[in-house]
Order: sequence, then C-alpha cells, then structure tokens
Amino acid sequence: MSDFNRTEPAKDWLAPGTAVAAAMLRQAEKWASAQGELLSGIEALSADWMKRQSAAIDAGSRSLQQMCECRNPADLVQLQQQWAAETMRRATSDFAGLANDALAVMRRAASADGVATPPRREEARRGTEVARPAEGKPVVQRAAE
Repeated sequence: MSDFNRTEPAKDWLAPGTAVAAAMLRQAEKWASAQGELLSGIEALSADWMKRQSAAIDAGSRSLQQMCECRNPADLVQLQQQWAAETMRRATSDFAGLANDALAVMRRAASADGVATPPRREEARRGTEVARPAEGKPVVQRAAE
C-alpha cells in the first residue's frame, strides 16, 4: 500500500478547461434543463387543476342554487342525483387526466435529462409475444416494426 503524501499540492483536476470540469458542467446543464422542464410541466398541471376546481365550484354553486329554488322533493332528489353524478364524472376525469399529465411531465423531464424512458404501455404491448421454452421461464420476443 502506498503512502499518501498530504504535503503534495492537490492537482487542479477540477480547474476550468479540464475534462472533468467540462463533464460536470454538461451534467449540471442537463440537470438544470430537466428541472426547468419539470417545473414548467408542474406549473401547467397546477393551472389546469385550478381551472377544473374553479369549474367544479361554479357547477356546485349552480346546483345548490337550483336546489334552494326547488318546491318539489322529487325535483330536489333529481338535482342531487345529477349533481352527484356530475361530481363523480368530473373527479374520475380529473384523476385520469392528472395521471396522464403527470406521466407526460415526467417523460419530458427525463428526456430533457437524457435518461432513457421505458416504453409506454401501448408500445410495450404492441408486437410483443411471450414464449415459454422448455425451462418454463417466459421469454419476451419483439416483432420487427
């Protein structure tokens, strides 16, 4: 084992212009680009969510106003059912949209960083067959595209 000489001056391997510094700068730029892409995607997601919430509050307010104006219990029940159905439809749509949008934002951020992203579910299924050799372990074979 060689002794480490602490009195020897450190090499300037991180000095500007060196290969290490250039590589670190490239990685920092990729990271900053990915962060910018991620934050802009999150901003768009938040703005869309706020619009949907505003529309939901407006719809709920209109439904409540109509319920207050009802003179017939049957009409009141019908309005409540319509309100509940619309609320559930909106919530389901919001959750599905949020999941898809979040996945799209993450994919954009990952591609901005240069990270390989896994294929989408539809792409993974298309042209894929599972064969079982004699050992019983599944083998995935992709068709030529």
